[in-house]
Amino acid sequence: MRLCTTARAAASCAVTAIALTTLSAPPAAADTRPWYGGDVVEIQTHADKCFDVAGISAEDRTPIIQYGCDDETHQRFRLRRLPDGSVAIQTFAGKCLDVEHGSSADGARLVQFRCHAEPNQRFRFTPTSRGRFIIRTAAGKCLDVRDGSLGDQAPIVAYSCHGNVNQSFYLVPVRPWSGM
Repeated sequence: MRLCTTARAAASCAVTAIALTTLSAPPAAADTRPWYGGDVVEIQTHADKCFDVAGISAEDRTPIIQYGCDDETHQRFRLRRLPDGSVAIQTFAGKCLDVEHGSSADGARLVQFRCHAEPNQRFRFTPTSRGRFIIRTAAGKCLDVRDGSLGDQAPIVAYSCHGNVNQSFYLVPVRPWSGM
C-alpha cells in the first residue's frame, strides 16, 4: 500500500478516498450538493502546471490551458455533482468547462462557456493509481494536455483515451474564491 507522505500526495489521497466513496453511491435525483466536501480544486497536470482560464477572461469560449500554478482564482474550479452522477466544472467567472461546440472529434478544445448542463459540459472522474484522475467527457473522450506538452499555454483538449500521463490529473483542494 502506498503511503501519502508529501502534502500533494496527502491531499490527493484524501480526494481519492472521498471520490471513491462518493462515486460508488448513486446520487439521489434531487442531489445538488457539491461533488465532495472540498469542492473547489486546482486541477494539476503531469507537467506540475494547473488548468487555467486563458488571459483571466470571463468571456465565453475562452480556452482552458495549462499554466504554472499561481494560486489565483482563474486556476480554481468548483466541482458540482449533477443528478445523473456526472460533474459540472465551474470557473471563477461562473461559466462551465465545455467541450467546444459539443464536438466529439479528437483535439476539440476545452473552453469556458455559460452553464447549460448539456452533455458537452458533463464530466466523469475515474480515479487511477498514484492519486490522479482521468476526466472523461460525455462523448467518451479524455481530457488531455495537447501533445503531452510540458510548456505553459498548452491547450486542454478532448482526445481518445490512451492512458498516457497527460490524460491524468491531480485534484488539489483549495480555498474558494471571493464571492462564493
